[in-house]
This record gives sequence, C-alpha cells and structure tokens, in this order.
Amino acid sequence: MLAALLSLAGIPLTAGFIGKFYIFSAAVSGHNWILLGALVIGSAIGIYYYLRVVYHMSRRPEEHHAAPGARDGMLTRAVATALIAGILLLGVLPQPLMAFLRSIL
Repeated sequence: MLAALLSLAGIPLTAGFIGKFYIFSAAVSGHNWILLGALVIGSAIGIYYYLRVVYHMSRRPEEHHAAPGARDGMLTRAVATALIAGILLLGVLPQPLMAFLRSIL
C-alpha cells in the first residue's frame, strides 16, 4: 500500500513519477500552461492526501480498535512483491515500456 500511495503521489523512482513527468513534458512542449498549472496544483493536493493516509497507516493501533484479521499467505506475499517490483521497475527503467507503446501507436 505504501509503494502504491507513493507512486500515486508522484515520488521519484516510482511509475507514478514517470507518468506525471511525461504529462508535464507534453504540457510544456504544447504550451498548455493552464493544464500545467492544474497538474501542479492537483499534484500538491494529492501529495497531502496520500501522505496523510501513509501517516495514519504508520501509527500504532489504539487499544479500543480491533485489528482486522488479514490472511498472510504465500500467494498474497508473492503478488504484493510482484506489484511493488513493477512499480519500482517502471519508475527506474521506463524506456522498454515507452518503446513498446511508441511501436504500437
């Protein structure tokens, strides 16, 4: 959940940052300054809300709240690891995906 929220916030080295970077560069090259302003304002608002969720996730549970019973099996861990690796891999090395997308367009 942390990796997904940081990616949505556009933190560098995540896939969300690469997506926001490409939208930012397209807005600059197309001289769409209103779109660029909306992107900056929306990103700032989004970072606040995403990091607020991360803050509440990292707090210790209070005594009167019952902890939910989560299944922590091998398949759950494997899927979570694969998703985190995908988010980080696309953030660090986006060129193969972008080349593939350019070839099909």
